Amino acid sequence: LDFETSPCLTSDGECIVFSREHNGRRHLWSMNVDGTDQRQLTHGDVLDDPVSFSSDNQHLLFHRSPVSSIGYGKSLQSYVLRMQAQESDPIPVGTWAALHPDARSVVFSDDGEELWQLELDEGFSRHKIDGRGWPLCFSSDGRFLLTGYRPPDAAWTLDHEIWARDTRQHVETRIGSGHSALVLGDDPYYVMFFQGTDPRPCLTQITGKTLRRIAFPSGFKTAPRLILGGRAVLFASF
Repeated sequence: LDFETSPCLTSDGECIVFSREHNGRRHLWSMNVDGTDQRQLTHGDVLDDPVSFSSDNQHLLFHRSPVSSIGYGKSLQSYVLRMQAQESDPIPVGTWAALHPDARSVVFSDDGEELWQLELDEGFSRHKIDGRGWPLCFSSDGRFLLTGYRPPDAAWTLDHEIWARDTRQHVETRIGSGHSALVLGDDPYYVMFFQGTDPRPCLTQITGKTLRRIAFPSGFKTAPRLILGGRAVLFASF
């Protein structure tokens, strides 16, 4: 079954990158918003899905898994594609990664324990940063980094610990337990995440206080994305 999915729009509204699956392989393609000038960006025996553009639209974060893998999440890897050098190899950035809002770096984790930062300049230097777990997302101003963490002896579940790291004060706060977390707004900052196997949307302050569960019909919820300049969240439910 051939199909197209996972569209990502550049901030200037001029270009869309999406996944196109054909013969069991899924590659990244780009096109103008009117559907013209379609170009294949990635190749090979892979399953590629775009995640997000950097704020300057020069880099694209995407997820890749081999076609032969069993269990997409077990073998997923993150990569950064340079949009102005599409003929060059994508840059591997661990298992999970998050682009910094300043468009100059990406934070990633190889093992779900240590956090690293890769500079997206010609040198591509990397260094370890404070914190643990794997990156989920930044606040729009880059002050807060959300991370997920699962203790080594904990059984695997969809939910995990959610932490917020204040990159200015260099302190961490445990937000709660859940998955698919996002930061909304700025000063005040809020965190929205899902909880449970029949996910319930939850909203809390960045401090982890005043948790509020949002009333919503039963059904699996996934793929949350910020809209309206980070003031609202769009997600799928089925």
